[in-house]
Amino acid sequence: MAKNKTGRNDPCPCGSKKKYKRCCLRRIEQEQHTRQQASPVDAPDLVLEEDDLDKFSNRVVHLINANLFDEAETACHELRQRYPEMHDWIDRTAMLHEARGDHALAADFYRRTLAYMEDPANVDGFDEDGRQYYRDKIRQMQQLADQPSS
Repeated sequence: MAKNKTGRNDPCPCGSKKKYKRCCLRRIEQEQHTRQQASPVDAPDLVLEEDDLDKFSNRVVHLINANLFDEAETACHELRQRYPEMHDWIDRTAMLHEARGDHALAADFYRRTLAYMEDPANVDGFDEDGRQYYRDKIRQMQQLADQPSS
């Protein structure tokens, strides 16, 4: 029977010639832990409750903070699919682009978030401080996007 799992004392599969436990094991365990922490639901067939929007939205933030950008992008798409009428997916997508260093695209998504907040149908749900935060983020991202690359 073939061995499917690298043992702690086996050579690391990355090719470093170090033992797995002294090389990539901790990083892989941390990534697995982060993914488990970021998972908003335990079962795919779970009926969504009122606070599931927060779980899905916060999951994106946790993935971005863990530099798991591809997973965060997938989570943004899932957030958009589940809650297309909410601004969370737009804001989280802006955060993802900002973390990736794509400041022009981040500015665009922050503009879309602000437009949602300023829409007459939604304006009562947001205070001026919140809207100002996004104006400042747009300005900051646009300044970074306009800087010549070195």
